[in-house]
Amino acid sequence: MMSYRLLKIFTLSSACIFSLACTSISSPPTTIATPIEISAWETRLPAEQGTVKITFSLPQHARAEFQLFNGKPGHSNYALARVMLSDENCTSGHLGSINYKKSRSEYLIQYFEKEASWSRTNTITLSWNDNSQITTKLNGEVINIDMLSNATTLKIVSHLAPVEIQSLEYLPL
Repeated sequence: MMSYRLLKIFTLSSACIFSLACTSISSPPTTIATPIEISAWETRLPAEQGTVKITFSLPQHARAEFQLFNGKPGHSNYALARVMLSDENCTSGHLGSINYKKSRSEYLIQYFEKEASWSRTNTITLSWNDNSQITTKLNGEVINIDMLSNATTLKIVSHLAPVEIQSLEYLPL
């Protein structure tokens, strides 16, 4: 069972790296790999600007994070920005928020008003540009932020249960 999961993760990572590396600015959307259940996965972003659209579901009581880093991912506290889905004090879904660095020592948090449904299809879109700005959409609700520096790596992490990625697309700007 464990080796099958590692094989799926390896295949997803290989497909993602190949697809993202071969995507040019005039290319249509590139679907990375679907479906897959993951607990931790990361990939380099192919350009200084672009969009990643992730369609996913997450069971009740699980938590997930979509993290952006400049360089190699480390501890989540070092992420430039983290979209977090948690189940604390929620009535019908996951509470969504984005945590981000305002300065080297100051972190800010903004919350999405609508909860992401439990065990149902949700969509998160992360759009970044070469001016260190990111637009995050969770099921259509938008939050814009300025990051401390440009993002180069996306990492997806889930806790207590895997997140099911139904589709992951890269859309060049």
